[in-house]
Amino acid sequence: MLSGPIVHGRTFFMGGYQGFYEDIPFPTTSTVPTAAQLRGDFSQTFNSAGQLIQIFDPQTTGCVGTTCTRQPFQGNIIPKERFNAVSAALAALLPTANTQGTIAGTNNFIYSPNLGHYRYNSYLTRIDHAFRQGQRLSISQQRQLGIGAAR
Repeated sequence: MLSGPIVHGRTFFMGGYQGFYEDIPFPTTSTVPTAAQLRGDFSQTFNSAGQLIQIFDPQTTGCVGTTCTRQPFQGNIIPKERFNAVSAALAALLPTANTQGTIAGTNNFIYSPNLGHYRYNSYLTRIDHAFRQGQRLSISQQRQLGIGAAR
């Protein structure tokens, strides 16, 4: 804030500025396999209704006519020896869950890859002039600029 006389005793000015710059994280929620799922254990993997999601063994496919069926993995656990080496190597690079998530195991990884940039600037100008006793004129202008964006 800055103020003072232009013409002593008659005309005065005032100018001010207020602003802030702030970076705010924009968190994102994703779903990653749980530690148990990465070990092949799907015994605690449920759908949104709370029902167990059954994992079937593709090597037990049997067809009668046009109808094919498969047997579920025992205990809903895929044996370690059935893991593909390339898939297991890629799975080891996945981030690990860092929050509880839902009953279906979704939304269990929160991260903030983006920052939101909030900028706010406010300018104030004012001029006061006294023509004579009891006759005054004041002119003021205030301008506010606010910007908020994610990058």
